Amino acid sequence: LLIGMEEIEEAKQRARNRVAEWLTGPEDLQKVEQLRKTISIKKSAVDAQLKTLVQSQMQAVMEGIEYMNQSSERAGDIKKSFMSIEDMCIESQTLIKHYELAKQINA
Repeated sequence: LLIGMEEIEEAKQRARNRVAEWLTGPEDLQKVEQLRKTISIKKSAVDAQLKTLVQSQMQAVMEGIEYMNQSSERAGDIKKSFMSIEDMCIESQTLIKHYELAKQINA
């Protein structure tokens, strides 16, 4: 997901509003250091969750790519098998005497 400028501005405004709620008067300035620590801890937790989610998604993508590669290889093998069968059918027609006559009789 790409984040646009509008979303960034909205996030900044929400952050400003939140800080304004926490710091309503001059006496609240004493809380700033504690708020920084609290926010830093929460940010670290969110960063860890995000990292875990991204790793999980990347693993799923890598597995999907691997399955696609395997499927592509199998499809190629099947195509080769069909070509081999077709070649054998053509070859067998030349080995059978009176093939055209037998083909007409069986039709």
